[in-house]
Amino acid sequence: MSVSLTRLGPRAPVSLTPGGALQFAGKIRDTALLISAAEVFAWAAATEDTRETDILGFLDTRETPGDFLLYGTGASLRFVSPAFARQIEKRGLGLETMDTAAACRTYNVLIAERRRFTAALLPVSRG
Repeated sequence: MSVSLTRLGPRAPVSLTPGGALQFAGKIRDTALLISAAEVFAWAAATEDTRETDILGFLDTRETPGDFLLYGTGASLRFVSPAFARQIEKRGLGLETMDTAAACRTYNVLIAERRRFTAALLPVSRG
């Protein structure tokens, strides 16, 4: 996996700032986040061309990715490629795709319920 990740800490609530950045552990992040069943990582290589490959590589490095992937796609819902959806299914995971604001709200409810899942959250580009 060639994606650049920085471990930020254990899972905790995530919010979207008015400017469209993701906030985790009291700090505003200028990157996307990849979140395992236990830890949160800053995801520096979240480019449109590599996102799906990065996510699949991340899933493959997790011992227990959980039951599904929660994917926050930015300011609006963007559908994933059919090939990506097949790869997620091949790994035995469900896929929940939504805009990042909805994904942050959903993520926070799911961690409060202690659900096991993986999440990929893209910041919302304003501009």
